[in-house]
Parts: sequence; structure tokens; C-alpha cells
Amino acid sequence: MRKMAGDSYLLIGIMVFALAFGFISLTYPALKTKLVPGTVGVLVFLLAGIQLWKELSHKEPSEKESKADAIDEESPESEVGWRENLLAFAWLSGFLVAIYLFGFVISIMLFIFSYMRLNRLGWATSVITAVLATALIYVIFVSVLRADLFPGIVTEAILA
Repeated sequence: MRKMAGDSYLLIGIMVFALAFGFISLTYPALKTKLVPGTVGVLVFLLAGIQLWKELSHKEPSEKESKADAIDEESPESEVGWRENLLAFAWLSGFLVAIYLFGFVISIMLFIFSYMRLNRLGWATSVITAVLATALIYVIFVSVLRADLFPGIVTEAILA
């Protein structure tokens, strides 16, 4: 068993937040309003728990690996991690703004397509994956679970 690192504490925080989010969703009056936040809370809790288990179940690194890690942390290459985190945060922020403006269905399709194209995948692969993922999410949440996904303010204005 490994000693807990900062990432482990972050995962525990995410699990507590997801659990609280799930319990709060149980207080909502209708089943439709409980369904999406409850499902998301459970999924986030499970995924964070799996990642925490993976991190804690790794063996202790040897002295050579510890010294190599210490050298790596002092090098200027460690700043790349911050740039990657800022890029991920920018993608997430853009996705949230797109959800607010265009709604879930359109935003999911745009997000998947643009992410795949910017990572140099082909047009056909990007379009097919975006359409199939969007259709799958639509079927699961709208058709099967009968959840009302936020349509977005621009979409509502156009349809009104």
C-alpha cells in the first residue's frame, strides 16, 4: 500500500462531493429531476473510487525511481503538466458555455467533433463518432430515462 499523495486527497474530495450531490438529488420532488443528477453522482463516485483504488494499490517505488522522480520534478519539463491542466480546464469551460448557449445535445456533438478534429483525426471518423455518441446519449437520457436535457438559451430563442 502506498502513502497517500495530493491526487489521492483530490479524489477523496471528488468522491465526497459526488456522494453529497447524489444525496441532495434524492430530495428533489419528481423522479425526472432526481434521475440525471443522481446518475451522474453515482458514476463520478464510482470512477473516482476506481482511480483512488488504482493509485493506492501500486507498490512503493524503489529508491532509484524515487530519485528519478525527484529529479523530474525539479526540471522545467514539470511545467508542461500545468499547461496540460489549463488546456483541459479550457476545454471543460468551453463545453459548459456551449451547454448554456446551445444545450446538451448540440454541445456534446460539437465538443466531440472539435476535440477529435483538433487531435488530428479524420473528418469521417470525427463526424461518425460525434453523431453516434450524441445519439447514444440522446437515447439513454431522453428516450429511456425520459430526462429533460437543457436545450440552451440560443436554441430556445430560435425555436420560440
